[in-house]
Amino acid sequence: MPARFLCQEHDRLVLDGVAYRFVLSDDVVHRFEDADRPSRTLALTDADLAKRASSPGYRYTRGWYAPAQVVARAKSGVDDLHELEPSEVARVLHRLAVCEGYLKREADGLNTRSDASMTAALEAMFAAAVREATGEGIGKDEAKPKASDTLTIRKMPCSRTLRTWLSRLAEGGNAMALRPRHFRAGDRSPRFDPDVCAAMEACVEDYMTLTRPTLAACHLLLDGRVEAINDARGLSADGRLACPSIAALARAVRGRGPFAVYAARHGLEAANVKFKPRGQGADATRAGERIEIDEWRVKLQIILVALNRWHVLTKAQRKAAKRVRVWLCAAVDAASRCCLGLSLSFTACTANALAALSMVIRDKTPLARSHGAVTPWDMCCNPEEVYSDSGSSFRGDGFRKALVGLGAARVVLAAGQPKLRGRNERFFRTTHNRTFAWTPGRTFSNPLDKGRYDAEANASVTLSSLGSLLILSVCDIYHNLPHDGLGGETPRNAWKRLTSQCRVIPLPGADHARDVFGTPVEREVGSHGVRVLGIDYSSDELQRQWRSHHLGGVEVRLDPFDLGQVSVRVPSGWITCPCRSGNYQGVPLTAWVDMRRDLARIHGADAKLTRPVVLRAVREMRALIAEDARKVGLDELRPAPSRSISLRRISASAFCWGPSPATTGTRSRATSSPPPSWARDREAPPGWSGTAGRTRATLPTPTASRPPAAKMIHGPAPV
Repeated sequence: MPARFLCQEHDRLVLDGVAYRFVLSDDVVHRFEDADRPSRTLALTDADLAKRASSPGYRYTRGWYAPAQVVARAKSGVDDLHELEPSEVARVLHRLAVCEGYLKREADGLNTRSDASMTAALEAMFAAAVREATGEGIGKDEAKPKASDTLTIRKMPCSRTLRTWLSRLAEGGNAMALRPRHFRAGDRSPRFDPDVCAAMEACVEDYMTLTRPTLAACHLLLDGRVEAINDARGLSADGRLACPSIAALARAVRGRGPFAVYAARHGLEAANVKFKPRGQGADATRAGERIEIDEWRVKLQIILVALNRWHVLTKAQRKAAKRVRVWLCAAVDAASRCCLGLSLSFTACTANALAALSMVIRDKTPLARSHGAVTPWDMCCNPEEVYSDSGSSFRGDGFRKALVGLGAARVVLAAGQPKLRGRNERFFRTTHNRTFAWTPGRTFSNPLDKGRYDAEANASVTLSSLGSLLILSVCDIYHNLPHDGLGGETPRNAWKRLTSQCRVIPLPGADHARDVFGTPVEREVGSHGVRVLGIDYSSDELQRQWRSHHLGGVEVRLDPFDLGQVSVRVPSGWITCPCRSGNYQGVPLTAWVDMRRDLARIHGADAKLTRPVVLRAVREMRALIAEDARKVGLDELRPAPSRSISLRRISASAFCWGPSPATTGTRSRATSSPPPSWARDREAPPGWSGTAGRTRATLPTPTASRPPAAKMIHGPAPV
């Protein structure tokens, strides 16, 4: 049951910017009337008042419309004590304490309103304040001021001033009536002649132009205009009008307002950007609910030369080595501020954005470990919404198709408003300050900050080193330091907290991720499957499709982070083919390429050492073959074209001479001369028939008889 409220006369209730005056109460409701329109009334129960007390725009003030408080507010110039400066509040509270102390003594019969009695009372009150400030009479458990401590004791007023304070307090009814009236001091009448004021306003208008003249130049113009006024009036030297100071002109400019001045000097669009209210961007309460992705050109010159080859280059080659700036694409979780993806590219492109987006859905701890990071980079999720700007990297069909494949909504932020991507902008700035603070080759934010520093000449970081620096900075530094946007919580702890409190969408899986983000290549299908980077991938389904269809070249998608499997597009759709020539599960593409490069370098060096031996063996073999050919009477190892034998016309079964039984009575294509003596004297093997086959070509008759060691191997005769 809600408490019952006591509303009194002169109380004020403010709801949604409308002020109400209390009228009356009964057992059910409290009635209020609009202070500006009394005919409009409002009835609220105790439950309504209790409920509205916690709503924005609610304010209840006791005695607001009491005549004494109205007078006190009018004379003090403020509605509440908290509107005053702290120094002025202290003075008001001191006056209130003196008045209350004297009124208490007067109520106890210790003093009267005579000057002598009031002076004695003030002296006694000052002595009590000194004892209190020095700690006299304070208990042992309470802290006392130490020696040499500075004590602040305000001076007591005289009896006449005290009477004034007491009179104001009785008239106003609260402490606001005791505010010092110095805030009204000063001469507020116009100090300058109307014509001089008009000239100064004209100079203010001249200052508020797109040419952006200085204030000193405008003041010089004002001085000339005032002199012209004096000359037009014909004033003497003693009565001439004085030119306002440059400070007076500056006050006149400030009176126009900072937005109006900046818009007049820099344009309305620039003023809107400068004075636009800042916010936290799009709200997100769950991990993976909103992923913001953006690109940034790294403010660092890098060298396109491997450091292990830098020492072998000449001074001219080192100077001619190309220096470039690369683009960094980052995907940041809006709720936890964790970085879920990083990718480097020489240009801003869709491939760079896809690489960063693909890292969002995978555990990147092995990658972080390979670059020396200690903190796991295990933050991954299936994004619900992906926020990006309208850059060309995020407008491509490849990026949009990847989002459709993941089932994530695409939100395009307005162009030209970096505040909508505040988290990414702040992440890039933090990365620059923390990662490249001591790195040579920084290009800084603008030429003014850069000065005469030669970034290209001082460049010393390679592309691979830059990747390692970024991963170390993100995993071990950024994720483990307190973040102001998280109230001092680290991004990694925020991710753990959010994932434990709210559920996240399950990951799509390695096969689906490879279908969406895999690197596409085209390969021929054979009995070995498909071969990518020298690795064979195959599966029973792929072999069945190969036997059933004329596949030819097929599209293959390769996961750069895992060479254990590939996805192959066949007529029935995508199929997964594992590696059949080794265990490459979890092996990234970069590691495999580096290993092959190292093996090629090692084996190439070994082959270079043994190459003279290989060449000597080739020469010996050729000499041995030539010697054997000379011994058997073959002067030419390469016969002339007219004497060459067509292998397609030689029978695969045997060589024979003479007519075949099947062709008796016909002329054989072969010559009818008997076989040479070295072949005629040879004993025929079992089952051999001299007429079993038919000669398909003419064999040349050797000029010298072959030695018995030279034999021709005959195959079995056909049945």
